[in-house]
Amino acid sequence: MKTTRVLLTAFIFGLLAAGARAQNQPQPPNYCKSCHSEQEVQFRDSVHREELSCVSCHGGDASTPDLPQAHSKGFRGKITRAQVPAFCASCHADREQMRPYGLSTDQYALYQTSGHGRKFAAGDPRVAICTDCHQTHRILPRDNPQSPIHRQNIAATCGHCHADAERMRPYGLSAGVVADYEAGVHAQAKREGSAAHLPSCADCHGSHGAAPPGVGDVSKVCMHCHRQTREFFHQSPHFKTLAAQGFGECAACHSNHRILKPGPQLWASTCGTCHEPGSPAAGTAEKIQGLLGQAQADIDMAKETISQARQVPLAVEDYEQRLATASTYLMEAGPLSHTLDASAVEDLTRKSRSVAQELEVEIHEKMEVFEGRRLVVGAVWLYLLITVGALQYFKRRSR
Repeated sequence: MKTTRVLLTAFIFGLLAAGARAQNQPQPPNYCKSCHSEQEVQFRDSVHREELSCVSCHGGDASTPDLPQAHSKGFRGKITRAQVPAFCASCHADREQMRPYGLSTDQYALYQTSGHGRKFAAGDPRVAICTDCHQTHRILPRDNPQSPIHRQNIAATCGHCHADAERMRPYGLSAGVVADYEAGVHAQAKREGSAAHLPSCADCHGSHGAAPPGVGDVSKVCMHCHRQTREFFHQSPHFKTLAAQGFGECAACHSNHRILKPGPQLWASTCGTCHEPGSPAAGTAEKIQGLLGQAQADIDMAKETISQARQVPLAVEDYEQRLATASTYLMEAGPLSHTLDASAVEDLTRKSRSVAQELEVEIHEKMEVFEGRRLVVGAVWLYLLITVGALQYFKRRSR
């Protein structure tokens, strides 16, 4: 038994010693960084760091400080802009090389179908290529917040080109699309952190196969998130009318990049662009706008009352849950309003308002009871203080 323990101990120490020797084993020299220290620092953070080295892409011999020898053995130096897409694809379109990482191999094929790829193939070097979006040496994974392709950074990355008026002018494209997106409800919610999953440029246009959706395709793109809303819209008189006139379903009212926050204010600003005041259609719009606005106002008032009750303090957990129910009814009314069925919208907003108003009444009643009790307690304490003061006064007089 003792011999077994000795052998086991020796085995463990042997493994530890071997691991220490492996860690202390000198790494092959890399003389590339002697001249290219900036690129070495950038490459240090790259996802390629574990598998690739300088010579993997640039060729040559990194083990020697002799420049002519270092620039031998298939040295290719800087990859030119015209070579970048096909060069990246030499690995990223190879199934065998990508299989261990679970990465798709269709990025290059998609790029070739995109607006960028088609113009690049036609000889336009100004359009986006791999390194414009992913960087060159410091290629970070998309879940890294510092990566240019992280969800929060996509708009800024696209904006390097698409917010540049000089760059967009030869293509007849607006340079205001990024600013419009940033002013819209999607970007606002992402900035507030309330919904980081909301769409950015690549969600609607695609990433490697980026292309502007056609007029008839916009609604299909929106449907990825707003399927039920689109189904309701197909029940409305607008559906056939807009289709007959060649307008996009969603963008006709909601715009495409500057998506305004849905609600009463959107009805007020949009419907009048097509419908004359006093017309039956305008009347329907005004009624739905009023129903949504009244429900929102009651919810806001109930929310403020709950906030006041929390300061009293009163227990408000039950009230907050019920207010969430009221908000849910109103949220359901939003998509339903696309049917233009005012009676159906009224049914949901009535439920929303009744919950919010009931909360208002209950909370105010409790706050009045609490205030009354506080006055009684205050009066009792005042009586006790007066009594104690009087007793002290008579006690001193009696001396």
